[in-house]
Order: sequence, then C-alpha cells, then structure tokens
Amino acid sequence: MPNLVGIGNSQVPTNSMLGGLAYQDPEYAQLKSTEPGEIVGIKQLIHDTATCMFVYDTTQDSDGGQWRKKLTTQSWYTEELGSEWRGHKKEFPSLAVIVGTTSDEIIIYDGDDPNLPMYLRFAGNNSMLYEDPTCVTAINGCIYWGQTQYGLGRYNLIGDTMGRWRSGGSRGYKAPDRTIHGRISSSHAANNDLRPFYNISLQANQILDVKVTATTDAPVDPDTGLPRPYIVVQTINGVNVIQDNGTTATGVNHGYGSSLDIGIIPEQEAFLAHHNGATSGQCLDVISIRDQYRMKGVHPSDFAAGGIYGASEVSGRSNSNRVEPVHATNGGGVAVGRYYGYGHNSYFNPPGPFKWDSWGSTCKNLLWKEGSIIAGTSNKGIIRIKEHFQHLQGGMKNWCNANVNTGWMHGDIHGCYCANANGTSGTSGGSIGDLSHEGNDANISGGDLTYGPVATGAGLVGWSGFTNSIYARATQSHNMGNGAAFSFMGWFKTTSTSSYQYICSVSKSDGSGRAGLALDTSSGDPYFWDSTNSSTDFRELGIGDLRDGQWHHIAGSMNYGSSATQKKFYLDGKLIKSASKGIINLSSCAVWNVGHYTSNGSDIAYSFGGQLALVKFSGGTVADAGNQVPTDEQMMQIYNEEKPLFNEGAQCNLYGGSSTVVAQDYDDSTGILHVGTSGGRSDFKGLLRINNTTTAVTTDGCLSAARGLIVEQ
Repeated sequence: MPNLVGIGNSQVPTNSMLGGLAYQDPEYAQLKSTEPGEIVGIKQLIHDTATCMFVYDTTQDSDGGQWRKKLTTQSWYTEELGSEWRGHKKEFPSLAVIVGTTSDEIIIYDGDDPNLPMYLRFAGNNSMLYEDPTCVTAINGCIYWGQTQYGLGRYNLIGDTMGRWRSGGSRGYKAPDRTIHGRISSSHAANNDLRPFYNISLQANQILDVKVTATTDAPVDPDTGLPRPYIVVQTINGVNVIQDNGTTATGVNHGYGSSLDIGIIPEQEAFLAHHNGATSGQCLDVISIRDQYRMKGVHPSDFAAGGIYGASEVSGRSNSNRVEPVHATNGGGVAVGRYYGYGHNSYFNPPGPFKWDSWGSTCKNLLWKEGSIIAGTSNKGIIRIKEHFQHLQGGMKNWCNANVNTGWMHGDIHGCYCANANGTSGTSGGSIGDLSHEGNDANISGGDLTYGPVATGAGLVGWSGFTNSIYARATQSHNMGNGAAFSFMGWFKTTSTSSYQYICSVSKSDGSGRAGLALDTSSGDPYFWDSTNSSTDFRELGIGDLRDGQWHHIAGSMNYGSSATQKKFYLDGKLIKSASKGIINLSSCAVWNVGHYTSNGSDIAYSFGGQLALVKFSGGTVADAGNQVPTDEQMMQIYNEEKPLFNEGAQCNLYGGSSTVVAQDYDDSTGILHVGTSGGRSDFKGLLRINNTTTAVTTDGCLSAARGLIVEQ
C-alpha cells in the first residue's frame, strides 16, 4: 500500500531543517536530533489510498481553535467511542489530518497523537459521499470537500450539520436527524432548505479544488459563532466565489475551468486563478473576493461572458511581456485588477517573463507565501513571482526546476546566465543558456569554458575560463531607448590580479553606447562604467580588494529622468554610490557579454579571471522608466536570498531529476515550502533546498503540511 508519510524512508535531514513532527514508515529508522530544532520521527503508516488531504491546524482559526473546548453536546461528540465511526478521544484534535480516500470516505486522524489514530469517519451516501472526494480543506470548525458529480460539501462540526452546494442549488438534511450523527442513520433524508446553509448554485457539479479564508471584518456565522469565510470553488466550468455575506459572485467563468488551479491571498482578499487555453495561452489572474473594487484586485462581476480576455476588460495585453501584470480595466477605464500572461505568442509577445510558450497543462496548489505567488507547474518546476505594487513593471521572479535556479530576476528581464544547477555544456560551439523570457543564449567561442560548484558540495555552478580569445556572447537587438532604464547584476569570485575584469557588459552594435560592471585594474575595487559618463569616474576606491577568493554580489542601475539619469552602484546588497549622470542611448542594444567587455560591439577585452554565477540583464525604454530599476530594498533582498546558495553543501534545485510538480504546500509555522515530484519531496527555505526525500509523491495535490507535520501520498 502507498505511504501516507511526511518524511519518507530515505530522509536526508540537514542542520537547516526546522520543525516538529514528521511521519515515517515504521520499518525504517527514526530521525535523530538536528539543529536548530529536533525532528520527531513519528513512525506511522496509514493503509489508505488518498485522493486528497489537508493538515488542519486549528490554532490558525479565527478564535485560535478555542471552539474545540466548547463542544459538549454535538451529536458526533457524544457518540460512543471506539466504533468504526469514532475514535477514542472526545475533544477535536488541535492538529487534525483530514484524508479523502478511494473508498468514498473522509477520515479525520488525530495529529496530536504520535500514533495518528482515527478520530472521526465519514462514509457512504448518508455522509453525502457518493464517490471519492476530489479536494478537502477546513477553517473555523467546518470541513469543505468536493466530488466529481455531486458538488461541494460541508461538515459543520460546531453547528452539527451537513450540507452541500450544487449547480442546482444547496442541499441539507432535515429533521428529525439533520446532525452529523445522522451519517450512520438509515433514515437520513435530504431537502433544499437547510437554514442557515444559504442557497447557492455552483457553475458545475464537478469540483476540482476549494480554498477558504476568513477576513478580520467578516460577519459572524450564526451557525458557528465565528467569522464566516470566503469560499473559492474551482469547478469544471470556472470559479465560484461564495462570499462571506452568504451570496455568490457571478460571472467568474474564465472558460478554462478544466485546466484551472486556484489559490488564496488572504491579505489582499483575492484569489489566484491559472488558465490554460488553446488560443489564449497561459495566464494567471489575481481576482478580488470582495464585493467592491479593490486596488489590488478585480471584482468578479467585472468579467464579461468572454472572460478576462474581452477587449473591453483588458488594456494593453499585447505588452504583457513585462514582469508585472497588465492591469485590467472596467468599462469606465478604471484599473481594477491584474493578470499575468505567460505564453501564447499571438496574445503575449514576447511570451511573458520566461522563455517557454507555456507553463504546462496544470499548476499544483497555487500559493501566496513569503510575499510571493508560488506556482508548482506540470513541467517547469517552481515559479515564484514577487510583486511590486508601486511600480507595475518592477517585480521579480524566480524559476527553479531540477536543473536550474535563476535567483531573483528583476523587471523586464533580457538575460539570465550562469544559473545552472549541476552543470551544463561549456564547450566551444555550445552556449551558456539564457533562462529569461528572451531565450537568448550566450554562444561560447574560441575554446572551452569550464564550470564547477560555487562551493564544495553546492548545487549551483560557477563559470570560468574567460580570456580575450575564449568568450561568451549573445546577440539580440533590444530597444532600451535613448534614456534607458536598466540594471546589471551578478556574483563573482576571483583572485586574479589582471587588468580590468568585466563581470558583464552590453553594447550597441556600432559600439556607440556601452556599459558594464567590472573590478578596477589595480585595486580590485568595484567599477560601474558607461560610455556616456566615462569622463566622470563611477567607482568606489578604497572599499577593499575584492580579489579575495570570496563570492560577492555586484549590481548597477541607471534610471532615466527628464534630463539625466540616477546612476546607482551596489556591492553585496548595499548601495555604495549614487549620483545624477548623463543620459545613455541604448536604443538598439544588440550585444550582451558575459565575462568580458567590448569597445565596438565585436572585439573582446578585459575578460574576467575567476568564476561567475547568476549574471542578469534587465531594462526598458523611456516609457518604462522607474519600473525597470530595482529599489534599494529589492537589491538587498536579492543579495540576502541568493547568498545562501553559495555556502558549502547548499542545494538550490528540485531533487531527483523531475521538474513535474505533483503537489506542494507551505508550512507557516516553519517557513518551509514542501514540493513533491516523482523524484521525492524537496523542502525549501527561501531559494535554498534544505532537505529532501527519495520517495515519490504520487498523487496530484496529496501533500499537506502544518505545524511541522507533513503528510503525503
């Protein structure tokens, strides 16, 4: 039988691993203490085949789970203990594992007990379970679950009722026995008027997913005494939003429900929706769940029958290649929402902030964590999007799969190089792959470049071997305008004492506009040079010799203004120099150099003498000025979150060779992202993989984590 386990039988813990409980097959050894916390090995195997699961942490409910202490008269609470329907404990668990099975069941297990005993069981028609559950979640004492043909169900533990929503309206149980205990009754009957189970009609009976959240100002549900949640339901025909006032939003049909995944952004009172349309390509929408306009969302009623792609609803979709989404507008031209386009060239040209034409057919468990949208995809690994609401095009994104980790790519990214995990070809005639949306690989000429781990045992590799005859260059014309706003950045390590060493540079094809990042010829000080301001020195002398054999992060930006640009220079995340400088013309930038400089667009000079990693170019035209340049805060964030990748033993990619994400979840208590593939489970702290198993995660969506407890199929 498959394992419902958290940390599998081939667990490889590290000192970075945080947390509490984890399930293991009892046939294998328990984990021992690790720093900074202790991993408790719970040896438990559940012999059920799961279709869906949710680790329910009641301490995250609106009242901190205190409702559990107040239940004494509910029918299920007073049932005889120790039966096939009830476990041996009265009080509902503080931490519960809710599992839908292939036996048309929903079983609640006691996560407070290391043995994980059954606490409460629902099965059969009297439990409204006519087939295998497709999804399950819980909040404020209520369990929500979906089925393929019979709509969305709810078990209200506090109100002691059962009911479900369907395309034809809601259903519930009538007197004399409308309680949860009635699931084991032979006389249980149903009708359509169970108050206060409000009458709502879904767009379809086939439920693909459900997400719930409760806002701080939500009205109190008289049936629970707790705030009533928003319920976002993914049906085969699109999305329903059951609002906290007991009504449902209409017109939230994107037309691609069968390939849609959803997520919740509680702090923005919005939900995420992923599309995969045959003509419109891949899109990710951020949609308000409120009944009024919000700065960071779009009200569902603003969608026409044609969905978000209707011409009257969307402004500027042809320009959705930027980092930030195009903001949708209502009929009055008011910006009310945002979406991301990721793919089909006829709609999005170039195709989004990544170089592929689509994410893949599905996303798994869209998340909003760490201030980012985190999407696990069916063939591209993990995509993180860190929005920047003040500047529409000023966000960042990260791509991580079995072979690469890009770090954070900012703005309208035009090149991301030396971001491979586990190496790639470095031979003459090969290339250093561009992992941005441009797909503009840097071709290797003159000989072989080499690559190796950035530190002993690390997954990220650094590139070296650059000379004035062996180099890497990409050629692709890109108009960044006369008065460009752009940024360069990268990581370097060197002990070379040669003349100027360029980490990266750009040039117009005729050499009339040039800029780059380098180390000074004699001192090893950092240097941000551009052809417009060459007579005004822009380096920081006396900062110390950076040819110290240590990894450093260097970055420079130029932000267009009316008559000048604000030029900034950063080292290891810190702003070290800023000044108003002359405007540079990069209207036909065509040469992108990794590890060297050119004076005329073709020659090679000042090659880098050490290792390079995570070299990136981004920028835009005058119209985008102010949007394409990282803020000081973003630059420090890039440095802080990429730096751990350069430590000994640091891993940065999905374990096991597969980039198909089967399931993922985020544990708020530990700050760890858990990603399941056929190669095992990869656990991430930020961009760093701190842990992995070698046991495959086998079932879509069947991975859930809370309070250090991890459950997987």
